[in-house]
Amino acid sequence: TMSGNEFHEAVSSIMYVAWAAAIGRLEDVSSFWKEERTSRSGLHQNVGVVLAKDAFIAKTALELFIKCFQRRGNCLSTLYELPDVNVFIVDMLLTSPAKEVREVAVEQFHKLAQTPADQPDVESPRKFFSSCPLVGCCSTLGSCSQCSWASGKAVGAVC
Repeated sequence: TMSGNEFHEAVSSIMYVAWAAAIGRLEDVSSFWKEERTSRSGLHQNVGVVLAKDAFIAKTALELFIKCFQRRGNCLSTLYELPDVNVFIVDMLLTSPAKEVREVAVEQFHKLAQTPADQPDVESPRKFFSSCPLVGCCSTLGSCSQCSWASGKAVGAVC
């Protein structure tokens, strides 16, 4: 079995692959990872063209990322400790130019929100999502132009 540190490194790597592919920057994922870890800025500043194969990789990596936490509910605290995870969630739901990536993000984060925390001292993903900046943005659907594509379903995925 994997140690806690190995699990953290694995899911962190999967997260950055999904993130880079979702914005068309898969070819430079290693520099993207370093850049994001140091700048903590959103992806909307560096979005590229998302090819069909990039979208496929983004969707598959995101599904694997979520599956890791569904299978290891005792490791949910790792999710909350990942660098820039709040920005990752918002960017996956709103920033990818590929509609199919945004739709899969809604589905996958909704699945994760249903995952119970296996430890009493660890908050549930649903509670974690409710503190995500997306909720503040989307709680006034219609007044936030970034969220105009998200018809309640995206909000429901994180609330």
